[in-house]
Amino acid sequence: GKIAIYQTIYPKTHPLYESSLDQQIQAVQSIQVSDLKDFHQNFYQPQRTILAISGNFDRKQIIKSLNEHFSSWNGQTASAKYEIPPLGMDQPPSTQTIEVPGKSQSLVVIGHSGIINRAHPDFYPLMVANDILGGGSTLSSRLGKKIREEAGLVYSIYSSFNMGRGPGPFIVQMGVAPQNIDRAIELTSEEIKRFQLAEITDEELDRAKNYRSGFFISRNLTSNENVASSLSQYALWGLDLNTINEYPNKVKAVSKYDVKRVIGKYLHPDKLNIVILKPKR
Repeated sequence: GKIAIYQTIYPKTHPLYESSLDQQIQAVQSIQVSDLKDFHQNFYQPQRTILAISGNFDRKQIIKSLNEHFSSWNGQTASAKYEIPPLGMDQPPSTQTIEVPGKSQSLVVIGHSGIINRAHPDFYPLMVANDILGGGSTLSSRLGKKIREEAGLVYSIYSSFNMGRGPGPFIVQMGVAPQNIDRAIELTSEEIKRFQLAEITDEELDRAKNYRSGFFISRNLTSNENVASSLSQYALWGLDLNTINEYPNKVKAVSKYDVKRVIGKYLHPDKLNIVILKPKR
């Protein structure tokens, strides 16, 4: 599903375009030892390396140990830059159906490209907005309540705005019985349009902000491994490392006005591409 929707949204020349599984297998099988050596020489460089350490340690001793082990590591960074450009939405959206042998359930993925990266200040209201729409609890999100609980059309449904060093897509994914595909897509599209027009309630806002803060803490602060992983990601994305402390405050500051603004700016119901994976008859 992910491969198909990324192929549908992005052209082959874009960094986020996904090769098919057959193409990936062929590419791996064609790798030579010389390819591995060239890649290692060009990309395993100190200028490209991020090292994050978290735990109960002696700072001076750690720095001493790092200098002892890595001071002789020299090299020149390859000229290629890691950039993911935003993609326009000039092309009309498309629908693709793929039949998969041996499956009893269907998977539907809906989405369009995005335009902001993780460092953009609109990240926080966009995450809160998505938690209200379909990224938070299935029992309380609008898509979860409408499509799964009330209509009973899907086994699961969630939405996400994906971004990192560069912009990624907006995606809704749902597991659905084959006979419910058309109706599930129809109701989901309607609910996304309604979400863009309807007012956000205080209850929805508070619930989403509490969910977002709790999710962040559980994923980023519960172990040394999580803290180190988060700090390395922030460095890769060009964020201030104090983000790990400020994240809950940034979420807390999100207002209903912020949510409505980003919904109108970054959600495009009329540009949704559709990929349907269903059992082969």
